[in-house]
Amino acid sequence: MEKAVVFVGSNLDGYGFTLAPETRQKLKEMGAHPSKNLFLASDFRDDFMKHHGSFLKHVFPALAGFENETDTQRFGVVEFVWPLTGEVFYRWSQKQNRELVESPATA
Repeated sequence: MEKAVVFVGSNLDGYGFTLAPETRQKLKEMGAHPSKNLFLASDFRDDFMKHHGSFLKHVFPALAGFENETDTQRFGVVEFVWPLTGEVFYRWSQKQNRELVESPATA
């Protein structure tokens, strides 16, 4: 199974998510129509830190662009990475439907 990588960026209003170029290319080869980016607004940084696991598992399917969400399970693991540092702050197992790594998000 393949690994999908989602890059995360932050600003005062929330967090932006975009697919790593390799992941975007794999999705296109699989017949998907991936989105360029996704932005989630947040009132407070602490809200994101506290609750990110509850919604991050939905970010990859939203970015992937498959008509059937189960097609995203071809990727066994989805990693959320701060691109400037390379730090993986969240790793989700699609197959096992559970978190593999959760550490505090730092920008």
